[in-house]
Amino acid sequence: MLKKKKIFWQLFPSYLLIIFISLFLVTTYSSNLFTHFYQEQILIELKERAYLIENQISKDFYPLNVDNIRVLTDKISKKILTRITIILPSGEVVADTEEDPLSMDNHTNRPEIQMALSGKDGFSTRFSHTLKENMVYVTVPVYVNNKMTGIIRTAMPSTLIEKTLTKAYFEIILGGLLVAFIGGAINYNLSKKISQPLEQLEHKARGFAAGNLKERLPEFDLEEINNVAYSMNEMAEQLNERMQIITHQNAEQETILSSMKSGLIFIDPQKRITKLNTSAAKLLNLDIEEVYGKKVKDTIKNIEFYKFISRALENRKSIEKEIPLGNDKEKHCIQLYTVPIFDEKEARTGTLIVLNDITHIKRLETIRQDFVSNVSHELKTPITSIQGYVETLIDGDMNDPEEIKTYLGVIKKHTGRLKAIIEDLLSLSRIEQGASGSEVTFETINIRDVLTNAVQTCEQKAELKSIKMNLACNNELKCSVNPLLIEQAIINLIDNAVKYSEESSSVLVEAFRQPGEIVIKVRDHGCGIPEESLSRIFERFYRVDKARSRKQGGTGLGLSIVKHIVQIHKGQVDVKSKPGEGSCFYIHLPEPA
Repeated sequence: MLKKKKIFWQLFPSYLLIIFISLFLVTTYSSNLFTHFYQEQILIELKERAYLIENQISKDFYPLNVDNIRVLTDKISKKILTRITIILPSGEVVADTEEDPLSMDNHTNRPEIQMALSGKDGFSTRFSHTLKENMVYVTVPVYVNNKMTGIIRTAMPSTLIEKTLTKAYFEIILGGLLVAFIGGAINYNLSKKISQPLEQLEHKARGFAAGNLKERLPEFDLEEINNVAYSMNEMAEQLNERMQIITHQNAEQETILSSMKSGLIFIDPQKRITKLNTSAAKLLNLDIEEVYGKKVKDTIKNIEFYKFISRALENRKSIEKEIPLGNDKEKHCIQLYTVPIFDEKEARTGTLIVLNDITHIKRLETIRQDFVSNVSHELKTPITSIQGYVETLIDGDMNDPEEIKTYLGVIKKHTGRLKAIIEDLLSLSRIEQGASGSEVTFETINIRDVLTNAVQTCEQKAELKSIKMNLACNNELKCSVNPLLIEQAIINLIDNAVKYSEESSSVLVEAFRQPGEIVIKVRDHGCGIPEESLSRIFERFYRVDKARSRKQGGTGLGLSIVKHIVQIHKGQVDVKSKPGEGSCFYIHLPEPA
């Protein structure tokens, strides 16, 4: 993967390289130009000095006055600091300001001399064997009467020129380095000025990507970067608004889904659970966090449910089914309904499974069926008996008054039973109507007074069986109730306790306070209730022992009335019992604020 560089390290070195290349080219060109110019100036200067000398000594060439030439050349050389050599056309040196002319070789073969002999001004730069150093020579021919009579040569050590040029080069390089430093500093600041805003843009963009959409970019000096920052701020503001809308919608959706009593499960085409609400997790006994992304067969151990899911994914239409869930102790009947989900291209993206716990509905349906069956049976028995005895009285030849009296007594007994059933049904109906409206009024009373009235009402029946009634209640115990209704509920419980208790036993009626509630307890020492009947004894017409119940004269509605009265008081009623050990009924009422 290609290594990425920061924009600063792309701009700064590039501009710096451009500066150095530009300075190198400018310095090189300037140095060459200056060298050429300086050398030209030196040659011009040496030539001008040669012409100056020619004007002063040309008269001594014809006739030739060597001594005068030597004196003049020495005098001029000291003033202009230039080596002067006077050479005859034959190449003989007659005067030289640095060496003895007599010891010097013939100069005919020197390049600059040869150029002068040809009638031109000559020049050369070469090593001087006489002075043992590089010299710059300029020669000028001397004419007297249009005849070349001699050659004047001026010379200067090239080392002096080189020193001057070296100093000039140093100053040029120093100036170039100064310019490079200034240019580098300007380049550095310019690169930083461009890169730092971009780094801020990058940092804020990462913050936006991380969800921090409330921060804003500052204004920048560069118009283009400032426009980008403005656009990013606008984008962040719009994203923040949209995210708030989405978050609000998600919160609403989550609230709706979590508050729904129906369970919802979203399954993708690979049979993985992508979402489920609280109701579904509770129904299926699942942990919401643990099942996300897992397959149905790995989370829900129910073959019927898995088969239903497989069939639902194969169908493009909604299907429905009822399946049992749970164990032997707690069974549920679940109604499943599928809704296929498609995208805009009609491709299947998943399936929504709606779960409804219809256990209660099924139970109510069973109770309704039992109620119809029970009430029909309860009413049919006395009506059949009444009808039979009436027909006997009508059709029979009965002259015995005692027998007629016996028949009428049976008819009276069964009509009384019908009346009791109808009165209990009407009473139960009134209680249910009161629970749905505002007809029931409550007042704060002393519970002991209600219990005393209930005990006194049932005391006569208890005395017939020599059953001892025990009352235990604090005189200060108060509760907000409807006195008549709560008294009726307690009477029903005491009446049942007396009916199903053995003779010479006892019944305890007790009230006490628990945290947040008042508890009324009725305990007997009768035959008890089997465990399988405990959950149904508050249903209408439900009897544990039908034959014994009818013999005792009950209608099968007493405990149902108790349950509805307690529900009106926002309380609950339950029972604990074992066969042969008696039963204990509890009424839990909320404690007054």
